[in-house]
Amino acid sequence: MDNKRTGFFYEKEPSIIFEEDSDKMHPIRKNFKEKILLNDKYPYIQQWKNVVYQALIATTSSVFMPLFVVYITNIDFEFLGLFLLISLSALLILIFLNAFIFKSTVKNYTYHTLGL
Repeated sequence: MDNKRTGFFYEKEPSIIFEEDSDKMHPIRKNFKEKILLNDKYPYIQQWKNVVYQALIATTSSVFMPLFVVYITNIDFEFLGLFLLISLSALLILIFLNAFIFKSTVKNYTYHTLGL
């Protein structure tokens, strides 16, 4: 059986080869984490947080604004009853199909239910 291992080398000195856990690799790995991974990581996280907060605000306002309108005015929203019933029925049918026909895992079902 061949004993294959991964070797690392500097581009300017390809004759000197060192392994992944060697003392030469630790400063390279540390430098990579500090200068590349950490700098790229934080803007993405901040951008993702902004999107999540925007979705939170949009969802909250889309629920509470109609609630506020119904509470304050005398407008009758009974005409939406059939539409809401059909939407709820379609949602329940799709949940059933997703669980039993498409065989989604419990993990995926939980993620989709929570909106993740």
